[in-house]
Amino acid sequence: MLIKGAPSATLKQMQKWAESKKATPLFIELANTFYILAEKIGIDPTVVYAQSAKETAYGRFGGVLDASFNNPCGMKTTQGGGNYDKSAHMQFNNWIDGINAQIDHLALYAGLSGYPKIDTTDPRHFPYLLSSAPHVEDLGGKWAANPNYGNDIVKMVQDIQSIKVEQEETKNTLKDLENHWAEEEIEFIVEKGELKGYDDNTFRPDQPLTRAEYCVLRARQLGFVKKKIISSIKPTVFILDPGHRVDTPGKRANGLLEYEFNEDVTRRTGKLLESHGEVYYTIETENHPYSEMTAEGRSKNLNFRTNNANQIYDKAIKEDKKVIFISMHANAASNPTASGYEIFVYKMGGEAHEIAKHIYNAAENILGVGNTIKSRRIKEANFAVLRNTKMPAMLIEHEFFTNVEAVKKLKDDDFRDLCAKHIKDGLVSYMA
Repeated sequence: MLIKGAPSATLKQMQKWAESKKATPLFIELANTFYILAEKIGIDPTVVYAQSAKETAYGRFGGVLDASFNNPCGMKTTQGGGNYDKSAHMQFNNWIDGINAQIDHLALYAGLSGYPKIDTTDPRHFPYLLSSAPHVEDLGGKWAANPNYGNDIVKMVQDIQSIKVEQEETKNTLKDLENHWAEEEIEFIVEKGELKGYDDNTFRPDQPLTRAEYCVLRARQLGFVKKKIISSIKPTVFILDPGHRVDTPGKRANGLLEYEFNEDVTRRTGKLLESHGEVYYTIETENHPYSEMTAEGRSKNLNFRTNNANQIYDKAIKEDKKVIFISMHANAASNPTASGYEIFVYKMGGEAHEIAKHIYNAAENILGVGNTIKSRRIKEANFAVLRNTKMPAMLIEHEFFTNVEAVKKLKDDDFRDLCAKHIKDGLVSYMA
């Protein structure tokens, strides 16, 4: 049974099946959200809904999670952990984010075109999973350790497909639609369950729609559930630093100028972080105020960057905001075979070290550090941008541009996207 494809059952079949299993009212209501979001990208909604039913006991949960996690499939965090560790499981902001994460994870397994995605709510969107389970049966031993996991879901999907829905249940009975010019379109929308008529069994097709009614209808379509959200997370300011500049001596090899990589990944990272906090850059263009052709110029440039960062920090602290500094680099060595990824902090054991752990975990999962890229771990260093900044600061060396094989990754557009994504994911993981 393929994961990707058109819906293999109707929305009403899904809902009636859930009702027959004594699913919670919320799980039945969310069927519409599963259907819309999965069908939109080309994943069979029936598969997604059946898997969620298996993972959540038809919305009753009963394990370490409950409905407040908005987690439809037992999805773990990027770092993962034990099955009975509540903190190892992802708590999504809302059901739409949670269901989208499940769908994106299944789409990655299925090898859907356009995957892996750069911006997804799936915290475990690891590129190596691509096309590793195109069939539902293949999920056994992969999504879950149980080798029969996928077979169990197949049986549930077949159960949904066998549900009989009486024709009169789906046929329009709204009494004011006959001979209306939009009768067929309205019937289609009503049968999909995306709109309902009024209590007097009318649709009132020519009645104007208020802005409030539109919002209620859209929220209902997307499975909105009212909840009180309490957040204790401070607003965050990210200060990003593209290391060096175009005229820094010795920062070019194998057809790559290090600054070009640093600048590009810095801007890509900034774009991804814009929805998670305020983003600032230590320099705004490659025209730094001081040439780095001399040691004096390099020193002045470093002071210029750290002074800018500290001014941003001073202002942010007065506004009770958290500030994090990251300097982007590619590495170099006299040994042309040197390779690997590493993060530097000024002192181990502090907040910068804790943040670096989250970023490093994301690097292992997203960039393949420790697998396809050598792991050089987290280390202490007396770099000026770490020593002279007031906030937690890290310097990331993504790979060695002096290595003819590693530089191919540094030049690759997709790899640069993943460099930005792993930093964003690591920071978001730490903030949560």
